[in-house]
Parts: sequence; structure tokens; C-alpha cells
Amino acid sequence: KIVLKTSKPTALRINLNALQPKRSANTKQTLSQRAPDGTTRPLEQGVTWTPSSIEWQADPGEYEIRSQ
Repeated sequence: KIVLKTSKPTALRINLNALQPKRSANTKQTLSQRAPDGTTRPLEQGVTWTPSSIEWQADPGEYEIRSQ
């Protein structure tokens, strides 16, 4: 699990190979935004996935990238 926090709107690009060099190319990842009450909701629209990275326009808050 990777947790990211942003304090203002920003464009994010996360290089998964740099953060998880031993992960399999077939590993499925999910991106979720955590609400203030602790619940998470998956982000699907506006997210660009490549085999090695994730890109999205992030609003302020906390995000989680998880392997499935």
C-alpha cells in the first residue's frame, strides 16, 4: 500500500517501478481517495494507467495505491 497526501490541487504522476521495483508486471493496482471519515472510494475517471505509472489530477486529500 502506498499513501499520498496533497494539500492543494495538483497533477500527480507516480512511477510504480521506482516505488515497487519487485512488483510483477501483471500486478493489478487500484487508486482510491480517502474521505475525512476514513472511508475510501475508488477513482476510475480521469486516471491514466500505464504498465509503470499512474497519472491523475488530485484534489486536496489522501490517496491510496494498493495491489490486488
